Amino acid sequence: MNGAGKKLWGYYPPTDTWIPLQVDANGRAVADMSGVSLGDLGDTWLPAPGDQYFLYWDNAAGKWDCRILVDADIPASIARDAEVDAKIAAITGRFYALDAAYCIWRAWDYKVSSTPRTATVSSIAGDVITLTANEAYRFGEWGAAPEYMNAASVYIMIRNTSRSENAWVKASSAANKLTVTDADDIAAWVNGNTISTYSWAGPDYEELDISPLIPDGATLVFLKTQCLDTGVAAYAKGLQVSKEGVAGTWSNTFVQVQNLLVCAYPQNIITSGRHMTVRDRATGTDTLKHSISVVAYIK
Repeated sequence: MNGAGKKLWGYYPPTDTWIPLQVDANGRAVADMSGVSLGDLGDTWLPAPGDQYFLYWDNAAGKWDCRILVDADIPASIARDAEVDAKIAAITGRFYALDAAYCIWRAWDYKVSSTPRTATVSSIAGDVITLTANEAYRFGEWGAAPEYMNAASVYIMIRNTSRSENAWVKASSAANKLTVTDADDIAAWVNGNTISTYSWAGPDYEELDISPLIPDGATLVFLKTQCLDTGVAAYAKGLQVSKEGVAGTWSNTFVQVQNLLVCAYPQNIITSGRHMTVRDRATGTDTLKHSISVVAYIK
C-alpha cells in the first residue's frame, strides 16, 4: 500500500504480531542494505576481493563465485577451474591507454627531405657510429621520453648500403653520432660506408621496432601523427603508417597547405614482432617536420 495516509505492515512470526515498516514520503517500503554483505548469502563464495575481480554465477556449483578478471594477474593462490579459465581465455582485445603520448618517429627540430635519409660513416667505436657530418637528425630526433624518440620506446632500422647489412639505432649522443642496439651488427663497418633509413618493404620506408614500449601480444596501436611542410604543397606528401608497407594498408596524414600543421589519430595494426612501417615524403629539400606518437594499444 502507498500514498498519503497509508502505512505498510509486516508480520513478525516470533511474536505473532504485525509491525509497521519503514516507508518513504510516498509510502513505499524502504530497506536498509548497509549491513548486508554478499558473504551472508548461502549460495555465494566470496574471498576478500581486490582490483579487477568480478562476480559470476557458477551453474555447476549452484552459487555465485568471485574471481579475478585478468588471466596474467591471477596469483597462484587463487582457486581456478576449467570453466573460468576458458572464459578468461576468451577475453581478447582489451584497450590499454599509455600514461603519455610516446614519440616513436620525430623530425621536428630539424626539417628533413623525403626518404631514404642517408649519411656517410666516419668511424665505428663499439656500438657508436660517427658520421662525417652533423646528420644524425636524419635518423630521428632522440632524447628524453616521451617527447623525443628514446630507447625505452623505439628502435629504427638503418642499412649500410655499401655492405647490405642492417642495424637498429636506439639513441644519438651527438649531432654526428648514432648508437645501435648491438655492436656486433656494425663491427665491420668502415669509413666511407653509406647508411640509410630502411625497411623490408623497400628502401623508401622506415621500419620501427616499438617492442620496448608495447608488450608482446599487442595487435594494434593508436597513434597521434603530425606533419608540416614549408614547401609548396604537393599531392601525397606527409606521413603514412602501415603494418608492413603493403599497398592498400596505409593510413595517411598528408600536408594540404604550405606551413599548415596537420594532425591525425590513425589506428595501425602492428606485426607479431611489434614492428610497423612508416613512409614520410617532403615537398622539397629539408622542408618536412613531423612526429608520430603512440597513445594506446589493444592486446
